Amino acid sequence: MRTRCILTLAGGILLAQCASRAPETKPAYSSPVPYQSYTCAQLGQEAAALTEKSAELSAGRQQNRIKWSMPFLGGDVQATNTRLDQIEGQLGAIEQVRKQKACR
Repeated sequence: MRTRCILTLAGGILLAQCASRAPETKPAYSSPVPYQSYTCAQLGQEAAALTEKSAELSAGRQQNRIKWSMPFLGGDVQATNTRLDQIEGQLGAIEQVRKQKACR
């Protein structure tokens, strides 16, 4: 019984070591032009909404971390990473416009 418990624990540790890390995201280019007509308040609201969406996607990605090492379990990691890249690009474009408009 004790041997079985030790083997189960060792197997779990080995499986955890084999799980790959989440791929890092790189911001996709997003033009600041669509945000030029926004007011400072609207820019802040848009940035907050995108940040919230990014946090939701990142949290979901963390919860499903084991799926990266076992794709047959499901989950569309590439689509999530692409969307996170897009959001980061949009946040960069918003920040650029906020600086141009001297928003606080």
